[in-house]
Amino acid sequence: MTPETIGFILLAVFIILVAVGMNIAVALGLVGVVGVMIFSGPGAGLSMLGIVPFRTVAVFGFAALPLFIIMGEFAFHAGLTSELFNTMNTWFGRLPGGMGMAIFFGCAAFGAVSGSGMVGSMAMARASWKELMKFGYDRGLASACIASAGSLAVLIPPSVMGTLYGMFTNTPITSVLMAGAIPGLVTTLALTALMYVRAKLNPTIAPPGPKSTWKQKFFALKTIWSVIVLAGIVTGGLYGGLFTATEAAGAGAFGALIIALMQRKLTWHRLGEACLATTKMTSFVFLIMIGAFMFSKLLVLSDISPSLGAWVGGLQAPRVVILIGILTMYIFLGMFMDATSMLAVSISTVFPIVIGLGYDPVWFGVVFIMMVEIAAISPPVGLAVFAVKAVLGDEVELWTIYKNTYQFWLSYIGVVALLIMFPQIALWLPSTMNG
Repeated sequence: MTPETIGFILLAVFIILVAVGMNIAVALGLVGVVGVMIFSGPGAGLSMLGIVPFRTVAVFGFAALPLFIIMGEFAFHAGLTSELFNTMNTWFGRLPGGMGMAIFFGCAAFGAVSGSGMVGSMAMARASWKELMKFGYDRGLASACIASAGSLAVLIPPSVMGTLYGMFTNTPITSVLMAGAIPGLVTTLALTALMYVRAKLNPTIAPPGPKSTWKQKFFALKTIWSVIVLAGIVTGGLYGGLFTATEAAGAGAFGALIIALMQRKLTWHRLGEACLATTKMTSFVFLIMIGAFMFSKLLVLSDISPSLGAWVGGLQAPRVVILIGILTMYIFLGMFMDATSMLAVSISTVFPIVIGLGYDPVWFGVVFIMMVEIAAISPPVGLAVFAVKAVLGDEVELWTIYKNTYQFWLSYIGVVALLIMFPQIALWLPSTMNG
């Protein structure tokens, strides 16, 4: 039996284990260890169990991950989401679909001090739902708007998923983070434009809100000074070369802590909640990274990755057709997996193929994150949808949210198409960075 055949059999075993409910990190590690034992002997497999967990995560650069996560937690507990929604609503609420537009702009701004789409969705649901219902917004459209807006935080720097992509692929994390800025802005504008058009076509589903004076609008900007300062420290430091990704994460976490303390919203209980949430998320991600590293050893020993690369290279199809096939695969993966699992399972195989086709690794990082955003609002898993449903409870049915996300889903697809046609949308900003 050839190494490739053994590798594909073990890959099938992995799929079966995940399908029957085994934790994906455990399934990755188990199949990886068994594969190494088959190819290199029992001693090598057992040795890997002791060495890999430490070597995989005991890297200074990986400290950026928990620091970015806790920065978002501090920002959440400081109530920045509510302040952002109120400010954006003051500016845009009077327009048709204006409150929906305020949600998109608010979540985009929250993404600049966070990096977790789920946190953004849940916080915005709490901050905006009563106001949306007060002015007669359609429940399905409003809830789908909140779920879709939360995904913007996954793309806009600092992005937890961008950090993970850089870790898994050895792509410069700072470049990946900054590459998401302009696509994030384009996506925000696309979503707000769609909201405006929907409201103009059918004013009853997203009616205008209260009118604000210019004095009220400029006064509202004062309430989000903390967001502007924190985003300036993190994103400005990254762009100017003042910070590495890890240093920016540390500065951002410290800044978010100070802001939360200054606003007197970070009680001991909330501090404990923030630390616990960060610990859970970091442990989950690191466990998947350990399993993925073991699994990648199997892929190397079985020659699966080179074989797939050679097979793809032998196809007569244009490279963009192959890329579209890969992205379509991610849509299906996203129906059943969370973003971190999608990355861990696929990237060691897909990344060499994409680079072999001649695509830029930083650019592909942005496209991959866009696919993660799409997965977050796709049935049946759609974690952003579940997060909104968890907050709203009986206010709206789960399937009602899904039925209304398709229009925003298409907007994300449209931005992906733009990135494929014009890669410089993502690559221009990193190319101008200092440091």
